[in-house]
Amino acid sequence: MSIGKVVVKSTNRTMVADPKYRPKPNVAISEITGIDITVRADRDVLLYNADTGNFEAGPIDGAGLAISIIDGGRF
Repeated sequence: MSIGKVVVKSTNRTMVADPKYRPKPNVAISEITGIDITVRADRDVLLYNADTGNFEAGPIDGAGLAISIIDGGRF
């Protein structure tokens, strides 16, 4: 007794990335576009500046934010 037939066809596929793309491990922040770290100090974080469209180094309190607890998880 037959209950049906399944036919699997391959679909057209579109490649999104360049086939020659090779990820580069350990990229330095200075190598990434859109990030300005020319003026930085200890304890700075990256903040987005909507006027320039870049991320810039600055103190977290300069962004009007206060962090009371940081939980990075368990490693």
